[in-house]
Formats: sequence, structure tokens, C-alpha cells
Amino acid sequence: MEKLERYQKILTEFVEDFAKNPFSIQKELENQALIDTKHNHFQVVTIGWDRNSFVYNPILHFDIKDDKIWIQQNWTDILLDIELIKMGVDRHDIVLGFLPVYAREHSSYAIA
Repeated sequence: MEKLERYQKILTEFVEDFAKNPFSIQKELENQALIDTKHNHFQVVTIGWDRNSFVYNPILHFDIKDDKIWIQQNWTDILLDIELIKMGVDRHDIVLGFLPVYAREHSSYAIA
């Protein structure tokens, strides 16, 4: 339970801090932090209007499953795996969920 709470805190802080930064200079677009510690989903979504088009874009998505952090989505230039390690996450507790299992086997991270 201690590891789960620690990882929830790390992801909550990361997602909230990231969402504070404007995604673009357009005031009609905003980043929102979506945090669900009951089901362990953590996201940043850009939402709003770009001229006549509605924008809903999940920028970051993390899940915690079986005491491991799954990176599900990363539409940033941030190396999330490296950032998580810097924040104290063990590399064997990181799963690159956006990669197929056969590719994860060749990473230095957890497979599942």
C-alpha cells in the first residue's frame, strides 16, 4: 500500500504541474489534469476551441496497475520514463504501455 500511495502522489504532482503550463498561446485551449486515485488513472487533456474546431486531445496518460506505473500516452517531448526515475520510481515498476509486449521485452523496463 505504501508504494501505491507514493506512486499516486508522484503522478498527481506531475500531472497537476504539467497541466498548469499552457499548451499553446491560444487562450481558448486549456490543459486539464484528470486524476482518479480510486481507479488509478492520471491524465492531462487539452480541451477547448481552435477557431471553428473543437479540440479534445489526451496529452499524457498514466495508469497504476499491480504497483507499476504504466505510461499509456505521451504526446510531449518529455522522456517520461527518465522523469519518473528521477522522482524515485524504480525502473522495474515502469511499463511502456504504448509499446506492444514483444517490444517491451527489449526495454530495460517492466513488461507488465
